[in-house]
Amino acid sequence: MSKVGIAAGAAIAIALVGYTYSFDNETETASEFYERYRSIVLAGRSFDEDAAFFSAKKRAEVETSQAERGDDSERIEALYLEFTAQLEACETRTLVSEEVIANRTRLVYDIVDCPEYAQAEIGQDIIDLVHENGWKIDSNETRIGD
Repeated sequence: MSKVGIAAGAAIAIALVGYTYSFDNETETASEFYERYRSIVLAGRSFDEDAAFFSAKKRAEVETSQAERGDDSERIEALYLEFTAQLEACETRTLVSEEVIANRTRLVYDIVDCPEYAQAEIGQDIIDLVHENGWKIDSNETRIGD
């Protein structure tokens, strides 16, 4: 094999190793999507508006849970909307990592200065997103204090 052939093969191998998953006409990163979600949470939203930001899997889980709870589901929706609005109101929120693997992304935020959680000095938000015709929240784990 010639030196040109070896160089071309190496260039292709490097390109394949460095390949990252991309989406046609995608202009919003996962972290930008989540920041947009946070802005609607802070502005106030309905449960249905909130659901549009979640994956099909997560929406199905919630629907099953609501069916099981029956009459309590509206009260639980109101508590959820209130809790998430309080959490997003934390004054200091820093993205510490954004790990992208294929069509999934994990965002990790450090959260500090939460007026509703005065006892907690620091916490963490771990958000898993999946790309389903745009980014959607697949799971969210919030850790406040220790």
